[in-house]
Amino acid sequence: MRKILFADCHHFYQYIMAGDRQYTLQFANHGWDTAYISNPLSPFNIIFGKNKKLIFNRLLNHIKNGVNIKKYLWYYEPFTFVPFHNYSFLNSDWLIDNYYRFTVPSIKAIIKKRAFSNIDVLWLGTPYQKFWKDILDYKFFIYRLGDNMRALSNISNVLLNAQDNVIKSADLILVTSKVLLNEYKNIFSNKEFIYFPNGVDLSNFIREEYKKPIEFYKVHNRIALYIGAIDEWFDFDLLMNVAKKCREISFMIIGPDNLGFMRKPLEKNVYYLGPRKYIEIPNYIYYCDCGIIPFKNSKLVQTICPIKMYEFFSLGKPVVSREWNELKLLDSPCLLAKNSKEFVDILKDKNTFSISSRKLVAYSQENSWYKRYIQILKILEKRAI
Repeated sequence: MRKILFADCHHFYQYIMAGDRQYTLQFANHGWDTAYISNPLSPFNIIFGKNKKLIFNRLLNHIKNGVNIKKYLWYYEPFTFVPFHNYSFLNSDWLIDNYYRFTVPSIKAIIKKRAFSNIDVLWLGTPYQKFWKDILDYKFFIYRLGDNMRALSNISNVLLNAQDNVIKSADLILVTSKVLLNEYKNIFSNKEFIYFPNGVDLSNFIREEYKKPIEFYKVHNRIALYIGAIDEWFDFDLLMNVAKKCREISFMIIGPDNLGFMRKPLEKNVYYLGPRKYIEIPNYIYYCDCGIIPFKNSKLVQTICPIKMYEFFSLGKPVVSREWNELKLLDSPCLLAKNSKEFVDILKDKNTFSISSRKLVAYSQENSWYKRYIQILKILEKRAI
């Protein structure tokens, strides 16, 4: 049986199922012996972390030496007494290379016990865990570049240098954005980059029955829905301006509020519902009228390939979004607005809600995570992996 180890920064059961966890599921579902390792816990997480329920679940996973999510998928949360942190005094080249040495129990011993010391494919979704490339025996090394780290606020040079080191070591770099692809191909002209946009897990979104969310019974207008993290890319002012001029629409916001935007005064037709489980999301999409992506016009946003766009399309729902470079290059059925006025105009246009759902569904089916997996499998087979 072929073996693959994924290392990414996210807890596996976080609300938003991003790309590396989707690929993990695809490989496990198709018979690969699969391991998924998150960034490690530390005393700092336990003491200062805000989400105590999440921390408790991570600790429980660690105490159990990981859990088997599926027959061929093992997931583990390491613990280290000396962590690397991007925004603190624990931010050095030596630490990012060596913090694994302070894991308890030893991450090397755990991996050896689970028979993942010698693997076919190493897959990194974060430079935080670059040490894996130095302590494992592997045949092929994939790095997935899902975000423009150079455009993130307060990112350290240590982490940027670590990513450059990972890219130089990787056999293949998957890039989710055409804009980002061109940028990095110019920087690393001798490396192999392949454009691999995000996708949709059709098995989660296509169902025989959908349950109407209780929050939707409270409103009688059209529902415009945002699902995703509320972070530095989220344009709170845009949302409020649009909501103020579209009183006939109820704006529902789902996702973790990482910056406290939703604690500010909201327009009366804006409802913040908080995070929801991944398995519950299709119910909200099915009963909404359209999806919205109210992002800023920033350098970071220019390279984003929005997963939620595909998920809305899978259920035939139109999507209205702020215009940015990557979305224009995708040539999707997404309705793009340069500013808040155009955003309002699109939402007030009755044609927005009568777009052919077949066209939207067909687009999503061509962009499933399963199809992305098949593409990667062909690449690996060419390399005799």
